Amino acid sequence: MHSTQKLTSRENPNIKRWISLHESKGIKKNAQFLVFGKTAVDEILQKQPDKCLELIHSTNSNAPSSVPSHIINYEIPHDLFLTLDLFGTHHSLLVCQSTQILACDLNSSPTQLEVLCPLGDPANVGALLRSCAGFGLKRFVLLKECANPLLPKSIRSCAGGIFDIQLFTGPAIDDLINIEDLMVLDMDGTSLEAVSWPKNARLLVGEEGPGIASRKFKNKIKIPLSNYTDSLNATVAASIAIYDYRKQHPIKGSKP
Repeated sequence: MHSTQKLTSRENPNIKRWISLHESKGIKKNAQFLVFGKTAVDEILQKQPDKCLELIHSTNSNAPSSVPSHIINYEIPHDLFLTLDLFGTHHSLLVCQSTQILACDLNSSPTQLEVLCPLGDPANVGALLRSCAGFGLKRFVLLKECANPLLPKSIRSCAGGIFDIQLFTGPAIDDLINIEDLMVLDMDGTSLEAVSWPKNARLLVGEEGPGIASRKFKNKIKIPLSNYTDSLNATVAASIAIYDYRKQHPIKGSKP
């Protein structure tokens, strides 16, 4: 284990920077984000060490025993650590370099199934990212309505999957009306049971609450529900649709 730097003051620039990573402004300014929880921290340290910058642990706990030599280890007082540890994980926090997010050219043909996300709740964004990564999707488009996927709640929901899918920025929902190859999740659409998925397509997820509202999209699809349920959580509905896509277009080497 290499040496550990000890910090004690809340006014220390590093501690101020880490606190700023609780919000989008700090994430964008520093091009960094925090990872919480033993499982996620250990997974990213193992799978993406080149994206890892710093480990932060409390005076009341120990840092992981095996850490790549380029990562800087910091020890801070327990009360300051609790300020950073938003979810009470009591495990070392990992500071990672942000992934590069490019603009998506929606006039070009999609590659397999690309998910277009307008979700405003970062926890839902993270959960949807996790589903997309789990089903082997490669491209995830953040619409203008979408929460920052590197916010703590999103990273917490995404677990270690944040580096398993490429992120892109996209336009607002209203600018998607004329986009080709677009499948739209909506309660007023073709039942999922009757949908034939193109191998290359884009899936637009509705916003929490209003969904797609009255927008006049083609190729709407719906998840069939019982009479006792009006709708599903947007992330759950999207995950079901992605699973249905994967049944028709399985990952190479996997069972349909």
